[in-house]
Amino acid sequence: MKIVRFIGELTKFGMYPRADALQCFKQLLLNFAHHYIEMTCHLLETCGRFLLHHPDSHQRTKVYLVNRKITFVHVLFGKPKVWFKIGPNDAKKIDAGIGLALHHDG
Repeated sequence: MKIVRFIGELTKFGMYPRADALQCFKQLLLNFAHHYIEMTCHLLETCGRFLLHHPDSHQRTKVYLVNRKITFVHVLFGKPKVWFKIGPNDAKKIDAGIGLALHHDG
C-alpha cells in the first residue's frame, strides 16, 4: 500500500511519469481482486484527481474508470471517499452512467 501511495504522490509532483502511473492503474484493474482492489483505491486517492484533470492523461484515465464502473460500484461502497478525491462532478456523471447501466442490465 505504501508503495502505491508513494507512486501517487511522486506522480502529482511530476517525479514519476503520468504514463507509468496510468500503466500501474491499468495493471491493477486487470488483476482486480483482493489486495489489488485496495491498491487501486489508494492510487486513486493519491493521484486520481490529478490524472483525471491533467490534459495529457485525462482521456486514458476516464476510459479506465468508465470501463470498470460497475466493478467500482461494488467495491467503493466501502471506500466512497475515492469518488470524491476524483471530483464530485465527475463522480455524479459516472454514478448516473452506472445507474443507467444497472437499470438496463437488470
